[in-house]
Amino acid sequence: MPNSDPKLSHTIQASELRTLTKSRFKLALECPTKLFYTRKPVYHDRSQSDDFMRALADGGHQVGALAQAYYPGGVLVQTLETKNALAETDALLQRHDVIIYEAAFQYGNLLVRTDLLIKKGDEVRLIEVKAKSCTPQTEFLNKDGNLISEWSSYLCDVAFQEYVIRNAKPKLKVRPFLMCADKSKVATVDGLNRRFQISRDKENRSQVEIIGAVDLGSLGAPLLHEFDISAIVKGIQSGHLFTTPLDALELALFKTLPLVISGGSPRSSFEQTIFYFANCYHSDLRIQPRIDVHCQKCQFHAGVEEIAKDLKCGFRECWQQAAKFKETDFDRPMVLDIWNWRGRSSMIAAGTYFQSELKAGSFPKEHREPDGALTAQGRQWQQIQMATGLGEGAFLARDWLRGQLASWQYPLHFIDFETSVAAIPFHIGRRPYEQIAFQFSHHRVDADGVISHAGEWILAAPGEFPNFEFIRALKLELSQDNGTIFRYADHENTVLNQIRLQLLESTEPDRAALVKFIESITHPTDSAVDTGHGFPPGEREIVDLRKIVLGGYYHPLLKGSNSIKAVLPAILNSSTYLKRKYAQPIYGDTISSKNFTKLALVKMDECGQVLSPYHQLLPVISALDAHLVAQELLYTDQETIKEGGAASVAYGRIQYTEMVEAERESVRKALLRYCEIDTMAMVLIWEYLMSELAQPLNANI
Repeated sequence: MPNSDPKLSHTIQASELRTLTKSRFKLALECPTKLFYTRKPVYHDRSQSDDFMRALADGGHQVGALAQAYYPGGVLVQTLETKNALAETDALLQRHDVIIYEAAFQYGNLLVRTDLLIKKGDEVRLIEVKAKSCTPQTEFLNKDGNLISEWSSYLCDVAFQEYVIRNAKPKLKVRPFLMCADKSKVATVDGLNRRFQISRDKENRSQVEIIGAVDLGSLGAPLLHEFDISAIVKGIQSGHLFTTPLDALELALFKTLPLVISGGSPRSSFEQTIFYFANCYHSDLRIQPRIDVHCQKCQFHAGVEEIAKDLKCGFRECWQQAAKFKETDFDRPMVLDIWNWRGRSSMIAAGTYFQSELKAGSFPKEHREPDGALTAQGRQWQQIQMATGLGEGAFLARDWLRGQLASWQYPLHFIDFETSVAAIPFHIGRRPYEQIAFQFSHHRVDADGVISHAGEWILAAPGEFPNFEFIRALKLELSQDNGTIFRYADHENTVLNQIRLQLLESTEPDRAALVKFIESITHPTDSAVDTGHGFPPGEREIVDLRKIVLGGYYHPLLKGSNSIKAVLPAILNSSTYLKRKYAQPIYGDTISSKNFTKLALVKMDECGQVLSPYHQLLPVISALDAHLVAQELLYTDQETIKEGGAASVAYGRIQYTEMVEAERESVRKALLRYCEIDTMAMVLIWEYLMSELAQPLNANI
């Protein structure tokens, strides 16, 4: 379809264009080089491999459908074919008044599909819908008058859309809005989330199916809030609020490019950046990489398995181009990977890329706290020493660790929660993005060293709010004695704080006792203190096992990670005691388990390394349930629940997708197995420390 706008330097058929969409524009703002890698099957793209999972996790599709329901009577431009979408949108815009869902606009090779467009005469409300939490008091500018970083990409996204629409249809007066989930609002109807159910079409794309009534009278009180961001959009487009202008090299390249869009010289750094991205993407030019700490999370970072499948790695190509890396350099420990070190960016800017190039003087001399625990700098230096061959085996701050172990009271209790948040509440009386605690696992270690999977609890039935029953069950598990309780990281403490607030707002008959229990095992979060809901730390406050690891243990296999899924294989590979004990199928036999039978937690790979027990989790759908796969339901027989995020997604699937009961039960069992492995992993860390510090153990064999 020819673009007839007179401001264009030349007319190009739409089929000839590589279009810069709003999602590609946002991607380029994160890292301009990503434009070269995106949508090319030869490059591994992590964001594409789990798109459906992410759609379930963040609720974005559901929020978009809810927003459409708040503006009924609109017309959906459903086609994905650009030429037809543009023609259909143009026809709809001929109406005096119209609501359009997914309207299409093109200016040069800039293409946008809008979430909501409300036209009255020549005035248009552009509404961008985001599955992000807000309140009506949310601010987008900081005290200095600049964009708040967490909102910057969303606001620039809307500014890009308004720019394209205004230039494509100059007769329209466009007013931009941002619509988000208002966490100050409460659902006044039950089961709202289940009315917007996720499914997949024939092309495996996520889509929302409407189940039940979604008219305004049936939706209850609105849960989304609209912000008029006209002034902010103007500030971005003028360059005043735009924070990512082109650098000198990009400006020089920009001047050499034949323009796809030309309306005279760009009037601002924002417009200049749009022109630059549009032309580079159209010409398939790789923008000079800006290597820095953001590269660590690059979606185009291919692993060994992906490279073996002949997929290209954008991360490697960037570092080869910008830092002149050879293939062998990627085997060297990089500065990029140092845990929690603020000096990484300055080192990379100075051309120092490898940990072996760092000296002890790069860090403060004091590597220990007064009580003997590692400081953050000490942990960083341990990582560097071990990565560069200056230290061998595991590091243990033995005296400090012995003091920690001596302070613990038996029986020991190890707990782990599985939780979920959703933009659209599952239950009446609940808010967007309110915490849902649907499962816990509990391992116990007695004074004689006997280990048992003492308890578990799960409530994932659709439509049932689990939190208060969750706390009652947890209280019953942990109130039998005064033994020390353990968690790994802050999540459990945060969740308990949030449930405490839910209880305080509730009319539960035992809420006082439940709140007292929560306060006895937690400390207040910063948000609780800030909002006037603080309380003294509990006399039996849960010990964070991650802090024990941070203060007293490091192993080169961690490579800077401190997650339990990194620590577990590290301790198993470095402990002769654990390898000998758990190579035997004793878990679910002499060590009690509620979900496993005679399992050997230690198994070796072909290289002689211990496989993480998480790799032994059974498929979500077993061979007995293979008929479900043939029916093209939501799981395949290869999927397992190995990550906390996947557990949250699994809960969401139970809540807002159609499942047969056999599949629902398969998911429930998989969740139980996953959570049990989490708490057993904590027990293994305890056993490792006890064995390494020569403390008495009953081996449970």
